[in-house]
Amino acid sequence: MLLGERSWHATAPQKLPCARRQHRRPAKGSRFSSQCRWRRLRSHAGTSMHVLPAQDVDVECLLHTPLSQLMAEAASLRDQGHTFISFSPKVFIPLTRLCRDSCGYCTFAQPPKPGRRAYMTLNEVLAVCKLGAEQGCKEALFTLGDKPELLYPEAAAELEAMGYRSTLDYVAAAAAAAMQETGLLPHINAGVMSQQGIVRLKAVSASQGLMLESTSPALTSPGGPHWNCPDKEPHARLATIKAAGRARVPFTSGKQPCTTLGFSYAYVPADTAAVRCQVSVLWAAVLWR
Repeated sequence: MLLGERSWHATAPQKLPCARRQHRRPAKGSRFSSQCRWRRLRSHAGTSMHVLPAQDVDVECLLHTPLSQLMAEAASLRDQGHTFISFSPKVFIPLTRLCRDSCGYCTFAQPPKPGRRAYMTLNEVLAVCKLGAEQGCKEALFTLGDKPELLYPEAAAELEAMGYRSTLDYVAAAAAAAMQETGLLPHINAGVMSQQGIVRLKAVSASQGLMLESTSPALTSPGGPHWNCPDKEPHARLATIKAAGRARVPFTSGKQPCTTLGFSYAYVPADTAAVRCQVSVLWAAVLWR
């Protein structure tokens, strides 16, 4: 649990949205036990939980398993692995809504408009953070488009005028200022990055994130929602998640069992299952190395 999060301990299950359940391993001979291999992982909190390594998952098996059975097993795993329910009151910092990608479903990204700044100023960022801190917030959620300066001259010119070479430079400065001036803990969603960029942001943030919408290259084909979106190439996003793991950065993807909840833009159940399997492989590789 991050510093500043509020929590309820699971010793009073009747007060929780979902009471703790007794964990049961799959019955011998069932689909789960016959086609999926289980391992036991000792967590940092001293409790143990069963982990289903993604490389052993039969996706077809999962797709044909009744939803009620999947939900029951998922709830059991959740209750074994989490003894706290926590949340972090936060402010939302849309540092820029410009993005070099043009995802077919996105309502966040906007093109440049005359008379409208490409980026929030540092004063605007600090004003929002200070107001949030006064209201009891503990986290500053930085969201932004991916490398807009590579597509829009307006973005590059504004960064240069502020004294920064890239959006990554600016978000690092904004996060550092927010933490130093207001005490809020930055969580940064800065898009696809190298390990060097991730390590740089690690010094000025509590956590980072990158949504892994899909691992299917089909979505980047002409007519697909990720067509002409270089930062939505699955291999690039998976490489960023791997780099975060190597750097030991607390990281959210929207799919991992140990991260915040996210929304999937995967278009078919099989693709959603494939995404979860791939992220679980990365997660397990970090934990068991």
